[in-house]
Amino acid sequence: MKKYLRICSVFILSSFLLTGCSVKKAYEQSGKKDMTLLNPGTSRIKILSEFGKPLESKKNTDGKRVDLVAFVQGYSNTEKTTRAVTHGLLDIGTWGLWEFIGTPIETYTNGTKNLVEIKYTKEEIVDKVTYL
Repeated sequence: MKKYLRICSVFILSSFLLTGCSVKKAYEQSGKKDMTLLNPGTSRIKILSEFGKPLESKKNTDGKRVDLVAFVQGYSNTEKTTRAVTHGLLDIGTWGLWEFIGTPIETYTNGTKNLVEIKYTKEEIVDKVTYL
């Protein structure tokens, strides 16, 4: 009987130690970008602050700048929190076995990758956006 309790205790303890990977990955996913900034009329400074440094930036012969921007469209804080709580509850409900499913799910569902070409006016205001 003591051997059985010892085995059960080790299993229970190890299952709680394994929980958390999917919860952490869900909460640390990329945030949601403000896509309305990609409309004509937005300044380049606002684009850079939201989407980061462009992969490539050049000026055409007419003096107008063109940026190639790559970013991951992630999830809102509400979505990330909901996913993390769901993973946590499933971890507890399955004694940690959910981690074998939840962690790969969070590894592969990490947002949508986007590549955008942004053309600016001479004043560095968005003129045209092309999704590549």
